[in-house]
Amino acid sequence: MKKSILVLFTFFLSVSGLFSAGQKNNSADDSKVIFSDTFSVYNWEKNYLVPSESFFELKPGSKIEFIFQPAVNTTYTRVFLLDSNWNNYLFSNVVCTPDSTYVKQEQTDEKTNEKKWVTKISVPDYDYENDACYTVTITLNEREIMHLKQNGLLFCGNNFTLRRIELLYENKKSSKNKNSVIQNYSEIYDVPIISITTKNGNSLTKENYEKSKIVVTNCDKKYKLSVSGQAKVRGNSTADDKWAPKQKPLRLKFDKRQNVLGLHGGKKYNSWVLLRAEHFGPSDYVGFKLAHEIYKTSKYNYYASDCAFVHVFINDEYQGQYLLCEQNQIESDRIDIDTNPFRSKSNKIGYMIELDNYSWDDLKDNAGRWFGNDGLCQQGREEYHFTLKYLSDKPSENIKFMVWGYEQTGLKLKDINGEARGCPADDYSLKSSIYSDSQVEFIQKYMTNLWAICYRAIERNEFYKFDSKYNLVKAPEYKTAKQTIDAVIDLESLCNEMILEELVRDNDVGAGSLYMAIDFTKKPGEKYHKFTFECPWDFNWGYSPIENDNDGGKYWKNKKQYFAGGWQSLNILDDAERSYPWFILFNNAPWFRKMLREKWNEIGKDNLLAVLNSADNEVKSASLDLGGGDGKYITDFVRNRIEYIEKNLWK
Repeated sequence: MKKSILVLFTFFLSVSGLFSAGQKNNSADDSKVIFSDTFSVYNWEKNYLVPSESFFELKPGSKIEFIFQPAVNTTYTRVFLLDSNWNNYLFSNVVCTPDSTYVKQEQTDEKTNEKKWVTKISVPDYDYENDACYTVTITLNEREIMHLKQNGLLFCGNNFTLRRIELLYENKKSSKNKNSVIQNYSEIYDVPIISITTKNGNSLTKENYEKSKIVVTNCDKKYKLSVSGQAKVRGNSTADDKWAPKQKPLRLKFDKRQNVLGLHGGKKYNSWVLLRAEHFGPSDYVGFKLAHEIYKTSKYNYYASDCAFVHVFINDEYQGQYLLCEQNQIESDRIDIDTNPFRSKSNKIGYMIELDNYSWDDLKDNAGRWFGNDGLCQQGREEYHFTLKYLSDKPSENIKFMVWGYEQTGLKLKDINGEARGCPADDYSLKSSIYSDSQVEFIQKYMTNLWAICYRAIERNEFYKFDSKYNLVKAPEYKTAKQTIDAVIDLESLCNEMILEELVRDNDVGAGSLYMAIDFTKKPGEKYHKFTFECPWDFNWGYSPIENDNDGGKYWKNKKQYFAGGWQSLNILDDAERSYPWFILFNNAPWFRKMLREKWNEIGKDNLLAVLNSADNEVKSASLDLGGGDGKYITDFVRNRIEYIEKNLWK
């Protein structure tokens, strides 16, 4: 009699890697049998603990092999791998008996009735009369071995008999085993592999680049690479040891310009980025794909990163899955503004600007500090920064309020829902080449006066423009707010950005990773002649329903859900303001909401849904398990958001 056996390895929520299905590797020279008997588990009645001391001799590359036999007359078997504290174990490389395959499945916990994601490994039909057994081999990395040495390995579940557990040691004598884990992934997955080997075997850090050999394999022959370059850790919170103890985002810098995996139409660049796929892969992937769809209907060729899922190895150790992306930088066909190649100190250059809540973190006393404009402009170790204060020229329009426990004074601004708050100052980093203090002071003055033009036109129906020195002067030639603002801001780019932010509900929308550009060398009609919003980035705090807010959604009761175009709930993060005054201001203008609706209709609801369907397939084919599931919770959120926008917003 033949029956299908389902072996469920349940690693709930923060799974750091993937389960592999492929050929068993038995090439080790030495091994240690730690269990060889029969241990039967039915309906969670027993458990077997491999004690922590059993793992003391292991090192990266060692393997655990265990053999189990499903119970007779059962239609499924479940094997749970836990530690001694009954926490779900996280493994990055699991190889099963030949012909096995794995899929992701949502499962209801029998005790709590909660739905959780599990990894299900399906094995083929077999003949019970032949006492068929199945083998699972786990290749361990350094992090996993340390955890096993502290907590041991607990087997439990139901409907199986454990026959044997063996520790297989790394085979040093055989050259065939070198990079065996990489070979395993190449044989099993149809996902590209990027291998980074540092010159001296050093680990990658955030402080310095490490000279490296960078190899791209497991892809079409035309995309394979083996070149020299440099690598380092990048990012802020995503690189923090608390949130990313193992898998950190990376920056690659090739010695010669290279294209990677055909991204961005095959264009070659020196700099590329590897973002953490654990937890965040689908969020960034979906965000980039939505941006590209939105840009298709635009006058200019706006830039958003191209991307692809990859496996990453550093010094032959598997790091997990990453999302290969482009570096947001001034480059041809990226942010294509003046690069100031002759290091001019003139103010009329190209400026790439980032709203950046980490802009001051790289300052150190007596190390590259620079002060100007009453201390508002400073240079850290890497980049120039400035603060933009939203203040009215009429003191009666300003109020005092608290942010992060500090008192601020800012313009009182009411949003479309009638909520009125003070606008806290924003910090901005300059990502362009700056060669004089006056350039920083100039762009700060420009943005301050640009805000004033927009605010006075929308809220007061007063029309101003820049003079030749970018001071404000009255503009009697303008008759409407739209006409006034259209002279200085690329309104289509602003529509694009706001639509994207509303789709993904990014809680960081007013905190950071929002990019803008202006090029004072451009002529009227050229891209970047006006202030432009472009290159969206960092979607890892998005896609969250209002029910997930700390206030349980009470803040949103009887309000339209303008997450970008309105004040956000202060309960999202310790009463810190994370809303963006520019979006709130523009959303107040009926003529601009009309532009948003027209742009929304032009993009097309069905085209956005097609992007989500494609994203579902891509994420699944990349074999991701990202924080519990295959990423469909993200695309489902956007689907619901599309329906809400279609019926409720920008009317």
